[in-house]
Amino acid sequence: ILFESLFSLIVVPQMTTHYKGTHPIERFSGEKAEAYTKHRPSYPAEEVLALLRKEAGLKPEHVIADIGSGTGIFAKILLQNGNKVFAVEPNQDMLQAAAATTDSNFTAVHGSAENTGLPSCSVDMITCAHAFHWFDPEPAKKEFKRILKQQQQQQQEKPVTPFLVPLVLIWNDRHLPTQWGGFNADYERVLSLCCPEYSSVRCSGIADIDNVRKLFPEGTVVEHHCGAVHHQELDWEGLVGRTVSCSFCPTIGTTEYSKLLAELNTLWNKYAHQETNNNNVVKLEYQTTIQLVHW
Repeated sequence: ILFESLFSLIVVPQMTTHYKGTHPIERFSGEKAEAYTKHRPSYPAEEVLALLRKEAGLKPEHVIADIGSGTGIFAKILLQNGNKVFAVEPNQDMLQAAAATTDSNFTAVHGSAENTGLPSCSVDMITCAHAFHWFDPEPAKKEFKRILKQQQQQQQEKPVTPFLVPLVLIWNDRHLPTQWGGFNADYERVLSLCCPEYSSVRCSGIADIDNVRKLFPEGTVVEHHCGAVHHQELDWEGLVGRTVSCSFCPTIGTTEYSKLLAELNTLWNKYAHQETNNNNVVKLEYQTTIQLVHW
């Protein structure tokens, strides 16, 4: 079976989107892709893999399509488990960064959630890491079912692979309970103040468990939260880069970006130079959420 790779002649389909403003595929081009590669956090690999093995039936022999793979952050965790991974991503700049991965089990594929370019019945599991909110839900669901081996097994009335969750949604949630306060809370305030698109992107609600259950009424959705809060230490360059990597960050050079930079500088001076902080860094705290979708 021939899979289209990064520099093939495959044409990415036009993606229908429920978002207004900049098209999702275009949001992560240029400096955002570079910032994403350098400054986005990963996930707690050991805890995530342990959960997927126990609760989703993940085994090293399973073939996985990581859709909306971006620069391959989550795909690299799957590679640690020994899985063969097809990283499907519509943005060329993000995909080019992912294609730098040299693991023989990794293939970068130019495609979208709604049209992956993968053959029918070719993968055991689909993962979507911090990406599902960008998809057009119904066409993506149809495409997911097309490429899963489970679909062929069901159509041919063959035994479906036991205890294997076909769809895994995962993301890092920066918005911890209010008692955490501190830098996370003030950073949230700055984003809300300086990024006009922040509220609409953040509050899309498509990965909300109730909305996912509505999309898959024929199945079950179980949500897990990784117990340990993990953090990302950022120097000044890292703080700016982490912010630039966000889809809703104003374009560099605009008035809105200058305002954002000034607010970040105020935040930096408040937290990075505290007497208790000897490393001259700030910390963003995250908790990882995983939804297992089975039908």
